[in-house]
Amino acid sequence: MNLTISQPANARVTAFDQQRLVARGELLQVLDIAARYEAREAGANLTILLDATGEVLSRDSLLVTEAVVSSAAPPETPRRGPGRPRLGVVAREVTLLPEHWQWLADQPGGSSAALRRLIDEARAQEAERDRRRRAHSAAWKSLNVLGAGLVGVDGALMAIFTGDLPRFDQSSLGWPVDVRDYLRDIGFGGV
Repeated sequence: MNLTISQPANARVTAFDQQRLVARGELLQVLDIAARYEAREAGANLTILLDATGEVLSRDSLLVTEAVVSSAAPPETPRRGPGRPRLGVVAREVTLLPEHWQWLADQPGGSSAALRRLIDEARAQEAERDRRRRAHSAAWKSLNVLGAGLVGVDGALMAIFTGDLPRFDQSSLGWPVDVRDYLRDIGFGGV
């Protein structure tokens, strides 16, 4: 069977059997542990989650070997064109109003340097918000998979989205420790 994983071999994942943590670490390492666990535990029902997104890997992914992952086609290299290809600079089109072009032309270093500075500033300002948004989304998806039958799921999710750790701890008091700790980590610590 020829399988392809769209995640890098070093992607961080976590394997659960129902609501019990089986393994956590890099993809290939966890897949190896999961395969041995399933061979040892009759009736195991493994779920493997991508920590960064909360997505579930398909059950067939447990069959993937390092050889299959490493034999996957290399990523497509971008077509080289105008710009400074040796530096990784690729020319693309930007549409702006005339007053924007004038403002850019008046900036030290020219239009490209000004745009790079503006983008770098915006990325720095938004980095924490983007990290929190990704962590919240991963926690929500993971809780949809792991939270069956748990009491206080809505309160725990609201606590994650508002950054209220004490409320999360209170809402998740009766949960299995593995599920609570995992969601606490990805929802508040981010991955």
